[in-house]
Amino acid sequence: MTLYKQHELLLLIPSVSEIKIYYDQLISRLGYGDVALPEVVPHTVRKVLDKVPSMISPQCSLSIAPLGTFTVGENEIRCNSVTFHTESIIAKQLKSASTVAFFVCSIGPSMEHWSKREMDAGDPFHGYIIDYVASEYVEGLADWMEAELDRYLLSLSWKRTNRYSPGYCDWSVSEQSKLFSFLHPNPSGVSLTESSLMLPIKSVSGIIGVGPKAKKKDYECSLCDLKDCYKRRQPPRLVATHQ
Repeated sequence: MTLYKQHELLLLIPSVSEIKIYYDQLISRLGYGDVALPEVVPHTVRKVLDKVPSMISPQCSLSIAPLGTFTVGENEIRCNSVTFHTESIIAKQLKSASTVAFFVCSIGPSMEHWSKREMDAGDPFHGYIIDYVASEYVEGLADWMEAELDRYLLSLSWKRTNRYSPGYCDWSVSEQSKLFSFLHPNPSGVSLTESSLMLPIKSVSGIIGVGPKAKKKDYECSLCDLKDCYKRRQPPRLVATHQ
């Protein structure tokens, strides 16, 4: 892991081997259940995994707002003069925090370009698997970032909440630009379209509450109707594909 400090922005660059992705988990999340798995599925997944190290450029941008700039309301949070309309689920989870960390993580554009090439060439299954593996890697990168943040917070005797992203828990994705305003331009090589879509697509952004009394509680999935949220998926099992 390489860590650079650029003014108030931390740029974290892990090696691919530091991002823990689990083969058994990848297969189970494909949704075959009790149906016999066609041989082409594990073969294609392993083929894609073998090529991942040469296809991704993982990095995370992270910025922690100064103490005294952060407040939490019933349905919103505020940092400096910027109000985020997160709605109640997220606001409730951040009440224990003293301030907030803003982050953007990305694995770069190569995987999505590879997926598109396969689909354009008439192989939608291969393209889908590439896209699926890329999505797992960017979430794994965000998990890695959280672990690195934990190490830093430990030196301050601080803790953190879970991470929350625009588009989840009723927080509008249109507020991405507000989040990006707390980071340097194009953090980790990521830009926003007019509709708040992140480019490269295989990127994740969000906020994490931090502070001496911050509490990491269970995600309140029973209160959220977003069925494809990654936090509804099963936890990692067995061994990582890269050691």
